[in-house]
Amino acid sequence: MAAKSNKATMQERIDHIYEMLVDGYSTREIVRYSSENWNLSRRQTEKLIARASDLLKEESQELRTVQLGKGIRRLEKQYRKADKSDSTRAAIAAQAELNKLLKLYESPSEPEDESSIDSIIESIDSNMEGTWDNDDEAEQCEEE
Repeated sequence: MAAKSNKATMQERIDHIYEMLVDGYSTREIVRYSSENWNLSRRQTEKLIARASDLLKEESQELRTVQLGKGIRRLEKQYRKADKSDSTRAAIAAQAELNKLLKLYESPSEPEDESSIDSIIESIDSNMEGTWDNDDEAEQCEEE
């Protein structure tokens, strides 16, 4: 049995196993590595794998939160840009995408049918036909 490790050694091992998990190593491969290099038992290694896995879960939750925040801010920026340039279609598209990102179309019990959302957008588009001052504005909006 291996001698007790200090906290620094333990953290180095967790970090190494973390990287092995990220690189796609299986539990069996990690157990073999830790047995050969650190003289650890399967049970000891599985505890380290569990701690490294917890770190991965925490980081992925944090990353998801950060990416969600970035996505929201980017869509809000696109909405403002579209609104300032009087590009109603682009503003509606940015808002629709934001609503999807935030799952505003879903009720807690059952999700909204996306085809009904598409029909609402088509209805808005058809009601907007002829509202442009000239054809160039309409084409410019469609290109965005």
